[in-house]
Amino acid sequence: MNITEDMLREIILEVLREMEAGEEPAKSFKEGGTPLAFKEMGLARAGVDKSEVVIAVPPAFGTVMYKRLRMGIRYGTDEWTKALCAECNKSVAYKEAAKNWEGDMYFVTEPEGPMQQRVIMYFDLWHGECRSACLIADESEKSPAYRLTARYGVWKQILDKKLGAVPAMMTGRLKVKGDMVQIMKMPRVAVELTECAIRVDTEFPE
Repeated sequence: MNITEDMLREIILEVLREMEAGEEPAKSFKEGGTPLAFKEMGLARAGVDKSEVVIAVPPAFGTVMYKRLRMGIRYGTDEWTKALCAECNKSVAYKEAAKNWEGDMYFVTEPEGPMQQRVIMYFDLWHGECRSACLIADESEKSPAYRLTARYGVWKQILDKKLGAVPAMMTGRLKVKGDMVQIMKMPRVAVELTECAIRVDTEFPE
């Protein structure tokens, strides 16, 4: 039997799910509906964090190999919103730039390419702190002071450092609804918030 990249990925995901639940690593794995002993498939252990796992494929499948795979956080998920919130709270530069900022916001991603559904992410930003963040199912659920809306491709360009947030706003590619006076008075808030988002280890839909 040959272990494919997809099979390794499934093993990793199963291990991460059980780690998250505080359980022991997976004892079995199914391929084509047939249970296979986990030890026969491969061994996995946590890396430096839960997004990194080391896979060791045993000799039964050929030469032993060790593969370090880093699992990014999928863009447009609740986990991603919380990761960005955490980055903001760790960033001294963001805290300084946003020390007078008052206003929660929606990041709205319009469907495009691999992202087929509209995604709304909520961030409660107040005086240099991200107080909470979550994925929103219904846009009417909250009434944020700001709404930042762009197509998926534009958000991806911003996170890939191919497009700055401020130029995106100025050209209308990133549409902003809210108090533009406050935004223009504190452009560094947008810059540092973008830097925090870039630091999130993001996995984009394909």
